[in-house]
Amino acid sequence: MATSGQTVIFLHIPKTGGATLHNILEKNYGRNEIMTFDGSRHRSEVERFAKLPAAQRGRYRLIKGHLFFGLHEFVPGNSTYITFLREPIDRGLSFYSHARNHSDHYLHRLLSEEKLELTTLLERQATPELFNHQTRLIAGESDLQRPVDRHSLERAKKNLRSHFSFVGVMEEYDAGLVLLSRVLGQSLRKSAPKTSTKKLGKRCAMRMHWISNYTNSRERYLLRDARRPVRLLKMKCVIFSD
Repeated sequence: MATSGQTVIFLHIPKTGGATLHNILEKNYGRNEIMTFDGSRHRSEVERFAKLPAAQRGRYRLIKGHLFFGLHEFVPGNSTYITFLREPIDRGLSFYSHARNHSDHYLHRLLSEEKLELTTLLERQATPELFNHQTRLIAGESDLQRPVDRHSLERAKKNLRSHFSFVGVMEEYDAGLVLLSRVLGQSLRKSAPKTSTKKLGKRCAMRMHWISNYTNSRERYLLRDARRPVRLLKMKCVIFSD
């Protein structure tokens, strides 16, 4: 459980309901207590943060954004991580849909001009975000050219055990919020984010499933462990409605 005075670091993995959690968490902290990273310039953002005076870095009670594990090394005092994971096939489909429909996404132009299907995008390996990206972020491996292997998975699992006070799964979002409320000692009531991913065809889904079995196999071990406390919470019947 997070303790009073700890800085909470929300490691937002893309397409895991993080935008919803951003809004929920912000209601529980003052504006001057929040630091948000957008993640598009991760290395420079972290370097800039590390150069801030310790007093300024220490005033933040909530640090959030698309981050790699490791930022806590630059946070004075005690800190703890929180995050949500998502089933890798669903996350991949949602990622593709988002990139295709948002002109500010770095892959949008490629997808629009070449009208690429998800299968082609995967075969080209056009982005590392579709290949064990959840494991990469939690392992703290910011070198996107380096493949995620068994050692990466073990680092991620070790980090989850030693530095995360909460790990939820998007498929059990509302239950996760109840558990997170207890961990943080805050009221965090909100319905699960909508996941309106469009159907992409049987062939595409089957291809995604095949690739997930091989290239995203690391994620499944993380999800298996993350689901346990949420299921235990539901078994104990401590989910209350308003």
